[in-house]
Amino acid sequence: VVCVIAQVPGSGERHRPGPGIDYRTMRDIDICDVDGDGKKEIVAATALGMVVLLDAKCNKLWASRLASPANVLACAQAKGQKQARIVLGCDDGQARVLDAQGNLVQKGALAGRPVVIRRMTGARGEQVVVLGTEAGGVMSCIVGE
Repeated sequence: VVCVIAQVPGSGERHRPGPGIDYRTMRDIDICDVDGDGKKEIVAATALGMVVLLDAKCNKLWASRLASPANVLACAQAKGQKQARIVLGCDDGQARVLDAQGNLVQKGALAGRPVVIRRMTGARGEQVVVLGTEAGGVMSCIVGE
């Protein structure tokens, strides 16, 4: 299945299958079981500040506009939880966490614009997401806490 999320500035966003688009419209993407149904979904962040959740056939499940576009994203599940959280590092220096329905559930300040994000497993089996900024700042987030 080929899925393209295309953006047309000034006319909103279009979600459709089709040929390649300008690489600058997509910021980051991850694949995981966000809603806990046992099937993986696609999470994408666009340059216009949208976070979009698609099913495996590229049908849009939801879209959420952020206050600032995300530069990086990662999905992680809290220990013992079925649904994942979506951790985003945004251009305004904020880390934002969305729940499986796209609602903002947590945010915090970063020391600069995020350029890297990694998902890890902590010593007690918890999911930890670490964000790094272009200024050398580092922030870790234990998912679900």
